[in-house]
Amino acid sequence: MTTYSVNLKPQTYKRLSEIAAQENRAIEDVAATLLEAKPIEHPHIERREDVLGGKPVLRGTRMPVWQIVWKWKAGDTLDLIHENYPQLSMAALYDAISYYHDHPAEIEEQIEDNKIENVLKNNNATMDEKGVITFHDSRDTITLESQTYKRLAERAAQENRTVEQVAAFLIESQPTEHPYIIRREGSRGGKPILRDASIAVWLIVALWKAGDSLEEIHAAYSHVSLATLYDAISYYFDHQAEIEQQIEDNKIENALKKHNATMTEDGIIKFNDVK
Repeated sequence: MTTYSVNLKPQTYKRLSEIAAQENRAIEDVAATLLEAKPIEHPHIERREDVLGGKPVLRGTRMPVWQIVWKWKAGDTLDLIHENYPQLSMAALYDAISYYHDHPAEIEEQIEDNKIENVLKNNNATMDEKGVITFHDSRDTITLESQTYKRLAERAAQENRTVEQVAAFLIESQPTEHPYIIRREGSRGGKPILRDASIAVWLIVALWKAGDSLEEIHAAYSHVSLATLYDAISYYFDHQAEIEQQIEDNKIENALKKHNATMTEDGIIKFNDVK
């Protein structure tokens, strides 16, 4: 298989490293995903095969266009949606509605597929008259209140996973002595992560130690609460050696070694994959 070296600026490589760490993937996989994203005619909308099966989402996020349109059609103004999802720009929200008017049949079908009765069917679940959701499995059944199910469904849509996968992730997670920090063997090798976002604790600490305030980090990761961010720093002071080691392992020189890459004197990153 023929391969090629790609020259990247240091800040570009750093960004790829951060995304790879957040998603627990190799840098090359993240780069390929971003480079292979299908451009479409709306500047704030993109399709990526690894996100919702290529369905249109707001660029740089996992927020599907259909979900914005569904909220808007249900009566929420775009200002209200922006207030609830401040990480989504007004330009992106208006572009989502513009995309809908260009592709009404596609988005209407996706809204229909995600109606509660169809979601229940797809997840082998039922809802009783009181709104309690029950999952039915050939071996086990769990019952959830509708509000809990709604939160699971929203997180599943954002992370491109099924409701069962999100439920399993949370159920199988190992709590720590900190309420917002968990461990899970199948996620980052059991290293501590944020309970509600699957982001490594070491990454938050590294940003904080580099000079970013927790409020600034919250602005960049608005889906992560300030309580969670402050608890991550609290965890760091309780487990300083562990987190410092993880930060060291993810430093640029060690990341270069891990991914068989080199940096020139000009700061250009080259991948040295022989196959």
